[in-house]
Amino acid sequence: MRGVQVSDENGQVHFESIYPGWHPGRVPHIHFKVILEDRTAVTSQLYFPTEISSAVYELPPYNVRGESISEFADSVLGGRSPDSLRMTLSGDSERFVASHSIGIATAS
Repeated sequence: MRGVQVSDENGQVHFESIYPGWHPGRVPHIHFKVILEDRTAVTSQLYFPTEISSAVYELPPYNVRGESISEFADSVLGGRSPDSLRMTLSGDSERFVASHSIGIATAS
């Protein structure tokens, strides 16, 4: 589930994926890295709305593992809320569209 996307003229990227599973100590997330001018500008993670993850993990095949942990128990977040990195989701029970804007300051 890795990939590379090149941004369009507006700096946007688009990709399709499955809803991620979770592993012990972590809430569902997607890793990302932004590379500008051959250097890494930022490496971080994007998070899903808790209520959406709860609904997804009630459905097969996700329901085999049960509910993920609370974001406040996440070993990386350390009790902090991921609100600034939480994606906005729209869609229905068959397909979601997630979006998030990330600003990168560059030296001028």
